[in-house]
Amino acid sequence: MDFLNKFITLANGIASHDTFGRVFSLIDSTQLEELLIS
Repeated sequence: MDFLNKFITLANGIASHDTFGRVFSLIDSTQLEELLIS
């Protein structure tokens, strides 16, 4: 946590595993791949 606090303030702490899962499920993997390749 000390390491992350150097870069970002997380007033409510780190998001849960489930929250990350929900966010990543919304990302279109094909568009992400194209973005990273370009």
